[in-house]
Amino acid sequence: FGGDEQATMAQLRLRITHAANDLSDEARVLFGLGTPAYESGDALKLGVGHQHAPRVATHSSEGHDMMVNKYGAYDQAITIPVTIRAAISGEHTLTVYTVETGLSCLVLEDLVTGTLTPLSDGVSYSFTQESTEDASIVRFLLHASAPVPFSASNGLCGAQSGSAQVEVGAGPVDVTWSQQGAVIAQELGASGTVQLEGLTDGHYTLTVSSSTACGELSHGFSIVTSGEPVEASLVVPAYALVNQAVEMTATATAGADLVWDFGDGYTAPGAQVVHTYSEAAVYTVTLLATLGACTESMTTTVDVSHSTGITEATAAALHVWHNGSHFVVDHGYDDGGVLLIEVLDATGRLHATANGVSRPGRVLLASAGLSTGIWFVRITSGHEQRTVRVPLAR
Repeated sequence: FGGDEQATMAQLRLRITHAANDLSDEARVLFGLGTPAYESGDALKLGVGHQHAPRVATHSSEGHDMMVNKYGAYDQAITIPVTIRAAISGEHTLTVYTVETGLSCLVLEDLVTGTLTPLSDGVSYSFTQESTEDASIVRFLLHASAPVPFSASNGLCGAQSGSAQVEVGAGPVDVTWSQQGAVIAQELGASGTVQLEGLTDGHYTLTVSSSTACGELSHGFSIVTSGEPVEASLVVPAYALVNQAVEMTATATAGADLVWDFGDGYTAPGAQVVHTYSEAAVYTVTLLATLGACTESMTTTVDVSHSTGITEATAAALHVWHNGSHFVVDHGYDDGGVLLIEVLDATGRLHATANGVSRPGRVLLASAGLSTGIWFVRITSGHEQRTVRVPLAR
């Protein structure tokens, strides 16, 4: 209960005994079926039984004494009245048994003494009641807090692929995960969602400790794993130009289906793909590798910048780099005309220029005030224009 997909029907069983004899009586509350009102399928507490036996009953929403109350969904805090008939005056013991109530705080409130007793499976509370007391008067209130949402997922991708998570709200609470009595993970002062991954086959216990009346709540769950893990890797250029064909390559476990998400609304299947970006931006590229019920996801980014539409220079004709303080342009232009060198950012904005004569040589442009990253150096000589991408790092 409380979200564990492997849970059975949650229920409470109340059993009352008297110190003077071995006679007893029981009442049950079943969750998940019916409603708090008396209806078909419920069982009233009838006035039959041994004359010296005590009697316990829960109340329906209309106040009927119930032996079996199909209460309905248990997904929020509830309070259930409990009545007692004492056939013999003296000390009685009320024992509460719980089945799959999940991570919820159960408290028995004695309306006569004001005593609050936190409940777990098999906890007993002893009290005194006279046989002359009115059995129709509510003696106890059974309070149950809203279950803490919990879920466990069996592993589908090999031996260490199970997982579990719990929603602890605003907190702070201490969350402890254990297996066979040994703590395997713990988060102190937790709030929100607490998740544990990489679980293998076996039975686990989750304990949530807080300052509530119950102190701590515990819930057991099991994990079953199957299948085989899928592994994948990808190779994607870190930088690209607008309208430039970008090649991307992936490798994965044999038989895995590969699907690319290029981050601009387009997808494509396959181990080798080519994609062209139409706008400058930093895009997140995601590769999904699926084998059976197992999926592996990998991401990287590609920084797409504006192209000037000019092809890049060859190494023999033009060398451009950054030496830590300047952009260095080593060129072989030799037409005697005007040589124009410009430094632009990824959006195409101009940041620096230099003019000279088109004769082979080396030109330096200061980079003071420019941020680290990718810059574009555009060289124009006569009717020829070339653009080179230059990383700036200090």
